[in-house]
Amino acid sequence: MCRSSLTERRAQPLLNPSPTTTNVQSRLLTASKTLALAGQALSDAAIEAGFFDQSHMTRHFKKAFGLSPSRWCNPRKT
Repeated sequence: MCRSSLTERRAQPLLNPSPTTTNVQSRLLTASKTLALAGQALSDAAIEAGFFDQSHMTRHFKKAFGLSPSRWCNPRKT
């Protein structure tokens, strides 16, 4: 196998994400914007963004941003 084809194969998910990845990223963007509004409940943000429930959103949110949605909303919280 040629080195350039290996590089292309590794870069493919970054350059051309799957439809599922694109959909989840879009939902996460919506959720993060919704959570930026003061007083918005996590469960309401999850449903509004198109996630099945709050735990579904939290799992994807942690994977994408490295912290839970509640921590993201309240960075001073320890």
